[in-house]
Amino acid sequence: AMPRQKAPPTRVSNLAEGAAAASEPQDAGADQTMILRIRHPEGTERVSVRTAQTLLELRKQLADKFAVAPVTRVQLFTDMSCRDIMDDDDLPLGSDGLELEHGDMLSVKIKPQAAKRPRPPSSEARPKARKASGGEFTREGKTPRDIALAYVTFSSSLSGEGAWSQMAAAARLDAVKAGKAAIESVPTRGKQAKLCARFTGMRKDFEEICPHYDGDELTTIIRELLTRQTTSHRRQASSGLHLLTLEELARRSPPMFWSLFAAKAEGVGLEEKLAEVVRAAQGAADAGADE
Repeated sequence: AMPRQKAPPTRVSNLAEGAAAASEPQDAGADQTMILRIRHPEGTERVSVRTAQTLLELRKQLADKFAVAPVTRVQLFTDMSCRDIMDDDDLPLGSDGLELEHGDMLSVKIKPQAAKRPRPPSSEARPKARKASGGEFTREGKTPRDIALAYVTFSSSLSGEGAWSQMAAAARLDAVKAGKAAIESVPTRGKQAKLCARFTGMRKDFEEICPHYDGDELTTIIRELLTRQTTSHRRQASSGLHLLTLEELARRSPPMFWSLFAAKAEGVGLEEKLAEVVRAAQGAADAGADE
């Protein structure tokens, strides 16, 4: 079968608009004005164009005329059945390009606009997930005495990891005070239980996993902290109290901070729970000193 060739545009003679133009000789190479007839589903439009303007410029002209956007929706054809599409956008309309003549008829087709996917109402819109910061903490020592030593000797700076430690500690306190902290046990195969703390503080989301010191171990750690580096039995109960604040716990030992949070009963403040544990540790320290 022979390949189908593009049909030439439909041409008519004796157009009223062309009578005057035909009576005056014109330079074939000059930019001239001519009338094209544009057939569309609702009738035919006569459009004034220049021979030097490109096909793309004609499509833009028709897009404005028919109030269509974007211009890519406007398609032009040389035949009535809209099969031979004109796609040489850079070519001029006149003899130097597409060789259209005064009175030629083209067919226009407007592609339907792609339907936009409706957005859900704001109440149903899904919030963007924020990546949680944080990490996993290891046990700070084998024994309560080791953990107390690590707590007392903790040091940080205001740069690098130290700055992060300060910010994370502030976020822990901010979350607990604002009621934006939740904690749960993490199943483990080993003997050491773990906690997972999820909280929002300082306008950031955090997730931290740390060892779980139960009530007895936490009391023993604090007892070791209170009695460390002292030889006077009378000074034992107060030697480490300045280190036992929520601010210091949040900064020096996230495992101790979250273990304390996990141990408190519903409706009990964290300050109150800390004071309770400290009293128990002081009682144990006094009892040991009297022996």
